[in-house]
Amino acid sequence: VNIHRYESVKERDLKMGSKTQNSRGKIFMVYLILISFSLLGLILAFKPLFVLNEIITSPSSDLRIDLPSPQVNNNPRWLRLVRNYLPEKRIRVGFLNIDEQDREIYEASGPLILKNVHVSLDPLPESVTWKSLFPEWIDEEVASCPKIPLPKPEGSDADVDVIVAKVPCDGWSENKGLRDVYRLQVNLAAANLAVKSGL
Repeated sequence: VNIHRYESVKERDLKMGSKTQNSRGKIFMVYLILISFSLLGLILAFKPLFVLNEIITSPSSDLRIDLPSPQVNNNPRWLRLVRNYLPEKRIRVGFLNIDEQDREIYEASGPLILKNVHVSLDPLPESVTWKSLFPEWIDEEVASCPKIPLPKPEGSDADVDVIVAKVPCDGWSENKGLRDVYRLQVNLAAANLAVKSGL
C-alpha cells in the first residue's frame, strides 16, 4: 500500500509540475505578445502613415528616403570672435596659408562679409634654415640675410580688415615648433599683410 501511495504522489507531482511549466510558458507568451504590440505601437506613433504606405506599396528599386542635407558651416569660429570687436562693419577677410580643400571650413559668407581674399605663400628655398637666419656668430663686415618670400597682394586684395592664417604646428623638436622656418614665414606674411592693410 505504501508503494502505491508513493507512486500516486509521484504521478500527482509530475502532473502539477507540467501544469506549472505550461502556465509559465503561457504567461511568458502573453508578456512577449504584449511587448511586441507595445513596440509596434511606438513605431507606428513615430512614423507617419503616408511614409509607411509608400514603403509598402512601392517596389524596392524605387524606394528613396530623403535625408536632410548637411548644414554648411556659414559661421566659423573666427567670425564669432571677430563679431565681438566689429559688430556692424562689413569686413574684407584675408586668408593666408589655407589649402583649397580647407577653404570651406574657414570661409565665411553672409551680409557682413564684403570679400574673401586668398593669399598664397611661395615655398621657402631649402637653403633657408633656422641656423642661416639666426647664426651663432654674425660677421658684421660681410652682412648677409637670407630672403624669406612674402606674398605681395596688390590693389583691393592688399586691403583687408581681418587676417585668418593657418600656422603650422608639427610638434616640438629641434627642427620644428618655435624654430620652424615655415611657421616663421606664415607669421611674417600675416604681419606684412596687416601692415599693408593698415591694421
